[in-house]
Amino acid sequence: MGTRVVAFVLDLSEQKRAESALRRSEAFLAEGQHLGQIGSFSWRVATDEITWSAELYRIYELEIGVPVTLELIRSRVHPEDVSLIEKMKMVDQEREGATTLNGSTAC
Repeated sequence: MGTRVVAFVLDLSEQKRAESALRRSEAFLAEGQHLGQIGSFSWRVATDEITWSAELYRIYELEIGVPVTLELIRSRVHPEDVSLIEKMKMVDQEREGATTLNGSTAC
């Protein structure tokens, strides 16, 4: 009985190029937000999961990684804008299937 050998070759060069392009794009976005003093966010209304860009943390003078909650946002925005947050949440809850809001803010 002979020995069987199975071998395969996997070319990861395209994946590496894509990862490099993604990192470059993310760096350009971060630099553009910094220069423009604009931050971006994502809010999964169903779970209240909020993600901020590094620039948004800087604008609100918070350390990167501090958990962002609606209460924290309410304490940092102008009182007239608190009602906008509530309206955004109500509109999203009325939509069928929509679970994420994305946006941006400027300094």
